[in-house]
Amino acid sequence: MSEVEMKPKTRKVVDHAVLFRMKDELTEEQEKEMLDALFTLQYQTKGVLYLSAGPVLGKTKDGVTHALFARFAKKEDVDAYMQHPGRVTIARDLVIPYYNGLVMLDVEDEVADDLEAIFGREFAQEGGIDHFVLFKVKEGTSQEAIDAMLQSFRDLAASLDPSIIFQLTAGTNISPVGKGYTHGLIARIPSDAALEAFVKSDGYVQALSKEALPDGTEFITADLPSAFRGSSVTLHG
Repeated sequence: MSEVEMKPKTRKVVDHAVLFRMKDELTEEQEKEMLDALFTLQYQTKGVLYLSAGPVLGKTKDGVTHALFARFAKKEDVDAYMQHPGRVTIARDLVIPYYNGLVMLDVEDEVADDLEAIFGREFAQEGGIDHFVLFKVKEGTSQEAIDAMLQSFRDLAASLDPSIIFQLTAGTNISPVGKGYTHGLIARIPSDAALEAFVKSDGYVQALSKEALPDGTEFITADLPSAFRGSSVTLHG
């Protein structure tokens, strides 16, 4: 068997993340109405492979309070989702009146061509956590430096046991609402214990250090738990 034939099959996906900074005045009733409405978007638009929305774990230093994560088969599906009247109405009526801003991340990457890798059914059922890192790379940074930054995280994911990280996607932020965040990654972590091990690992700490990141790079992080930890999720497939 040739080397080409032995290479595992992969499938392109586009991962879409939204980090919300909701106002302190948001009531529990308003929050529930917003999250329930966001959850229904999966039924209104085509091409959604996975969708989760809810409050993030803990407090973030940059004020992110909630997040949405969706996976699509292709960029055109993301565009259709963003332009769908249902999403526009939910944003206008249930999100914008109660938020202090948001930032979006869209990255195109490849995952293994199997049902669990694409849809994450078991990952969600077992209470997995999506860990987001958004980078604001300074203008003029070389592509070589950017590639090295992202590759360091891919190498880290490949080096860790599956009990620590289920999957990682990363790349250039192709969202028009990136708010200056140029690149990002989504690390899909199986559990609380795994998340703690991941973010405290020497490789992760080193990859996010000033010495390792391209000069002047800023970043934000947030963690979104799956439906079985209090947020909403669809399990297509």
